[in-house]
Amino acid sequence: MEPRVRFVLSCLRACGLTLAAGAFGLPMVLLLAASTHAPGSVPVPGDIWPDSPGIAAYFTAFEQVPMARALLNSVVLLLLFVPTALVTGSLGGFGIRLMSPRWQLIAIALLVAAASVPMPRSGCRVSCCFSGWAWEEAGFRCGRLR
Repeated sequence: MEPRVRFVLSCLRACGLTLAAGAFGLPMVLLLAASTHAPGSVPVPGDIWPDSPGIAAYFTAFEQVPMARALLNSVVLLLLFVPTALVTGSLGGFGIRLMSPRWQLIAIALLVAAASVPMPRSGCRVSCCFSGWAWEEAGFRCGRLR
């Protein structure tokens, strides 16, 4: 490839990456700016930065929402289910790899079919049956606190 074409392609790539970073970065900046409003105050439409920014809203968030319990639930689920899922997935993948190509295809087709069957109790899929039960026992339903 010619150096000039390579330069143009690298410039187009840089422009595309800059636009993508702006598309993902701008909402984050707006979210952080909105979080600096005083607790209980309503942001004025069109006013992006508050008159007296502060971080007091972060401290009162634990008083208004049971965030400590949600954080504890998240940590417990992280410590229990992430290692379990990694070991189970690794052993399942290793087991499928040991099968003949024909049985590999059958096993993967059965796994995809089982993962697409909804469970009537909680709405989760068969593949996350235990995880869905644990979320319900922890007080969550459809991603929200009860």
